Amino acid sequence: MNAWQQILSEVLKAGSKALRVTIDPALVSIPPDSKFGDIAIPCFSFAKEQKKAPGIIAQEWAKKLSRVKTPLIASANAAGPYVNITLNAAAVADRVLPEWVLVHEKSREGKGKRVMIEYSQPNTHKEFHVGHLRNATLGAALVNLYRKFGYQVKAANYIGDVGAHVAKCLWALTKFHAKEKPPKGAEGAWLGKLYVEGHVKTEADEAAKEESKEILRKLEAGNKKLTALWKKTRVWSLRQFKDIYKDLGVTFDVWYFESAVENSGKKIVKELLKKKIARISEGATIVDLEKDKLGVFLVLRTDGTALYSTKDLALAQEKFKKYTLDESIYVVDNRQSQYFKQLFRTLELMGFKKKMAHVAYEMVTTKEGAMSSRAGNVIRYEEVRAEVEARLQKETKTRHPDWSAQKVAGVAHSIMLGALKFMMLQHDPSKVVVFNMDEALAFDGYTGPYIQYSYARIASILRKAPPSSLRATRSGAKQSHYLTEPEAKQLLLMLARFWDTVNEARATYNPAVLCRYLYETAKSFTDFYSKHKVLCDDTHQRAARLILCQATQGTLEAGMDILGIPWLEEM
Repeated sequence: MNAWQQILSEVLKAGSKALRVTIDPALVSIPPDSKFGDIAIPCFSFAKEQKKAPGIIAQEWAKKLSRVKTPLIASANAAGPYVNITLNAAAVADRVLPEWVLVHEKSREGKGKRVMIEYSQPNTHKEFHVGHLRNATLGAALVNLYRKFGYQVKAANYIGDVGAHVAKCLWALTKFHAKEKPPKGAEGAWLGKLYVEGHVKTEADEAAKEESKEILRKLEAGNKKLTALWKKTRVWSLRQFKDIYKDLGVTFDVWYFESAVENSGKKIVKELLKKKIARISEGATIVDLEKDKLGVFLVLRTDGTALYSTKDLALAQEKFKKYTLDESIYVVDNRQSQYFKQLFRTLELMGFKKKMAHVAYEMVTTKEGAMSSRAGNVIRYEEVRAEVEARLQKETKTRHPDWSAQKVAGVAHSIMLGALKFMMLQHDPSKVVVFNMDEALAFDGYTGPYIQYSYARIASILRKAPPSSLRATRSGAKQSHYLTEPEAKQLLLMLARFWDTVNEARATYNPAVLCRYLYETAKSFTDFYSKHKVLCDDTHQRAARLILCQATQGTLEAGMDILGIPWLEEM
C-alpha cells in the first residue's frame, strides 16, 4: 500500500465507521482547488438508499466527519452534493516522508508476467524524421512503465526492410544515381532522398511504376544482383537508426525484420487457403471479415508478393512461441487501427487466441500541416538536433561562461532530449502533436526543460545545505510537525500520488498522465519554494524542508527516468 492509498484507507475507514456506510475508494476525487479541501466524496450514489437529496447527505456527513477523532482529518465541509475533507498537514507528512525513497524501487505487481512491446518500426531506405520520435519515445516510456511494475519486458523493433518503398528507392538509385557515392556518414539520409525521388517519379509514370514493381518481384524471387544492392544499402539505413537510438537513449532487446518472416508468412497464407479461412478474390488472397464488420483483409497481392499482413501473421506466432509471452503490445499510429483489428481477428480464426493490444497514436504535424516521407516535406531528426543544440549551447555558455565546452555540450544535449521527448509524450496519444521547438524549449510552462530546471533548482539548494541537515531518510517523518504550511501539504499530497499516477499511465498506455503529474509536482514545489525559505535559521524547520526537497527531487527523478528524460544537477 503506497502513501496515497494509506491516507485514503485511513480517512475512509474512519469515515465509514462514523457514517455507518461503506465508501468505495473509487468514488473519491480531488477537488479542483485546494481551498475546497484535499479529498472529495460525492453523495449521489447514497441518495436512493438514504432517501435524501445528495446535498442534504453531504451536509449531514460533513458535520459528523468534523467530529471524527483521527490524526488525518482536520475538517470537513459540504459543497453541494460533495463532502470535502481537509487533511492535517503534519499527519500527511508522517505518511509520505518515510515512503518517498520507494519511488526508486519496482513494484512486484507484474512479477512472472512476460510482455513484448514492439515499437519504433522505421522503414529502411526512408528518412528518420521527428514524426518517428513520437513512436520511439512512447514505446520506450511504455517499456519503462511496465518494467517499473515488475513485468519481464522484451522491447522489440520491427524494421520494414522490404516492400514497395525499398523497390522505389533502389529503382531511383539504379536508374539515376548508379555512379554516385553517398555522402560519408549520411548514407541513410541520402537513401531517404532517393526514395522520395523514386516515389514521385513512379507515381507520375506508369512505365516507371512497372519497373519499380519488377524490382520488387525480383527481390522477393532472390535476384542476386539486386539482393546484394539491397543488403548493402540496408546496412546504411540500419547504421543511421542505431546512431539515432543511441543518441535518444533508446534500446531494444529484440530486432525483427520483415524480410525474415516473409516466407513463413506466405506459408501461413497457404494454410489459410487450405482451411478455407482465406480465399482468392480477383487474383488476390483475402480473409473475408464482413461478418465481424471488419471488411476484407488482404493477405497476399495478386502478383503473389507479400504485404504487411502476410508477415505480421507469422511474426505474431513467432513472438509468443519463442518468448512464452503473456501479452504482445504493438505501438503503431492510429491509421492502422482497422488493420490491427483485422489482424487480431484473423489470428483468432486460425486458433491463435493470445492477448494482444494495439496502442494507437496520432500523427506529428507542423504549423504548415502534415509531414510525409513520400512528399519529402519531413523534418529530419539530425537537422533538429544540430539546430537546437547549437542554440542551447550558446544560451548555456552565456549563463555559465566558466563551464568547459564539454560540459556545455552535454547539458545542451540533455535539455534538447528533455524538450523533444516531453513534447512528444505530454499529449494524450489520441491527440495530434504540432511540432513547435520554440514552445518545447521554454524553461517555464508545461515543458520538459521546466521539469529539468525544477530538479536542478532543488539540487542547487541541497548543495548549499549544511551536511548535518541532510537527513532525508525514513526517519524524516520525525520532522513532520514542521511542515504545516498549505503549500507544503499540497506538495506532500502530490508526492503521495506518484505510484497511483504511474499505474494509471501504464494501465491506460498513456505516459501523458505522468507528464502532467511531473509538471504539477514541479509547480507545487515552485509554489512552496517561492513562499518559504528552505535554508532558514531554525535547525529543525530547515531539516524538515530539506527532507521535503529531497523527496521532491527523488520523485521527479523517478518520473523522468520512466519518460527517458535526463535529469540535470545544473542548468
